[in-house]
Amino acid sequence: MDNNKELSWMDNIDGIGFDGGMDDVFIELEAKEPKSSEIKDGSYTEDMAEMDVFVHASSSSKFMSGKFGLSNVQAKNLDLLLERKYGASIAASDENGKAYKPLTSKMESELQDLLDRANNPKLGKTVITSIEDSLTAQSYRLEKNTNNKFTNHGIANEPFSITQLNSVTGRNFKKCEDTKTDYDLLLRGTPDIVCDEIDAIIDIKNPYDAFTFDKQRSFELTERTTGDPNLDAAQKEYYHQMQSYMVLFDKPVAYLVFTLNENDYMVGDEYDEFGTLDRIIIKKVLRDPEWIVEYTRRLDAYKDAILDAKISRKESMLATGNYLTELRK
Repeated sequence: MDNNKELSWMDNIDGIGFDGGMDDVFIELEAKEPKSSEIKDGSYTEDMAEMDVFVHASSSSKFMSGKFGLSNVQAKNLDLLLERKYGASIAASDENGKAYKPLTSKMESELQDLLDRANNPKLGKTVITSIEDSLTAQSYRLEKNTNNKFTNHGIANEPFSITQLNSVTGRNFKKCEDTKTDYDLLLRGTPDIVCDEIDAIIDIKNPYDAFTFDKQRSFELTERTTGDPNLDAAQKEYYHQMQSYMVLFDKPVAYLVFTLNENDYMVGDEYDEFGTLDRIIIKKVLRDPEWIVEYTRRLDAYKDAILDAKISRKESMLATGNYLTELRK
């Protein structure tokens, strides 16, 4: 073996002079086509430049999860600490005549922590994990395994659900085949139905059984209800998913349509005995102008997190290449 020859799978990062700093921008590198042997032995990983991590409407709740920056309580505490710290330099007492006291060392520490959180908000762990999982899936050309009885039930019954909705509304709704991508927002999604005639989004949900179906009667999404403790995880996801669709297709309203479909657990012909309101539940979701404000507020941190994850992967590849050079004959 020629000890002076670089490993072939390192060719596309050879000579860039990477020193581990943030100034080295790998996302502009041109990806190199791997050799079949490199794919076979797993030594090739697709270049970071070819990766895009979009927020999909169906999972946008992950992007919006957790507090970003300060909570309302933390913001109030910050205001109080700032008033106490800097108010004393302006006046001896506050507007109520209460004398300002200097901050204790513990208060100073809390103030600094709150200022750091306010000036450098961080995304939650759920978002970071989602980015890492997306990069892994793209690197190794993996597809999410959705082969389960619940998903299969939904896919199989979607055409029937649309037909059922058409029969009770007198309309001719068609399945949407148009995936919209907003490259500035890194947002992508495909609702089930986009109806320009009523200027609305319609999305179909097919709960697997009557128990899950009937639970959907007890909640509403006409207001921002993501913090409602009575909503389960799926119901909170519906809010973000519908807001995403309305932003992408510029619609003011969305209808979430749950349909109860015939299933093996039903006895005989009992499904035919159910009336329309036994088979269909509809929720109306209004477009929330504050949603896109909050989404956009998180976007720069999301892009930074993507870049950090890409650089971390590249650093690992470089380090491994160096160690292999040390180990080879």
